[in-house]
Amino acid sequence: MNKGTVSIAFLLVGLLGGLVLVADLWVKNAPEPPAAGAPISSTSTTSLLPTLNGVIAAGEYAHSLHDKATGMDLSWSIVGKKIYFGLHSPGKGWLALGLAPEGPAMKGAEIMMGFVKKGQAYMQDEFGNTPYTHEPVTKAGETADLIKFAGAEDAQGTTLEFARLLNPGGKDQKSIVPGVMTIMLAYADKDDWTTYHRQRSEVKLDLFAPGK
Repeated sequence: MNKGTVSIAFLLVGLLGGLVLVADLWVKNAPEPPAAGAPISSTSTTSLLPTLNGVIAAGEYAHSLHDKATGMDLSWSIVGKKIYFGLHSPGKGWLALGLAPEGPAMKGAEIMMGFVKKGQAYMQDEFGNTPYTHEPVTKAGETADLIKFAGAEDAQGTTLEFARLLNPGGKDQKSIVPGVMTIMLAYADKDDWTTYHRQRSEVKLDLFAPGK
């Protein structure tokens, strides 16, 4: 065997060793498949956390919806075990997002509502105890399902941003899971918890896969 043949042989051995090393590293760092029965992450999730400051910036949320019936805008991102909402209305009073009413009307819904007064945001976690009334979930001894919230008001209307767990666990609180659910949107002209809404609508939406 001449020197040229020996050099080529050593080169081939080196290349083969490098390929084996790369393959080994890829296997060690490859993501593990989900365990049997574990929920599968949806493409609607994002690893970026929205900044809850009362301003819904362009591209801040993974998804958004404009509701023509009320003129309201709903934005949301699912990150880990939490969902982040951005809600905007053209009004200057309270605005609300209701989840999964059992009916009739708002009965059985979890309702996250709030307003901005003198630059300060106020929010409550409510439950539709009758078709036309609601009360704080804390009245039934449950913990309010609002991890953090913020809001702002300007000439274009009112904005609330807030976060909650996907699965809060309370009997009057709704879990958000893959699949279509009914979502209520409403707003009023006064900063309180009881004024009758000015506009209200319902949309059917899968928050995990809004494009389907």
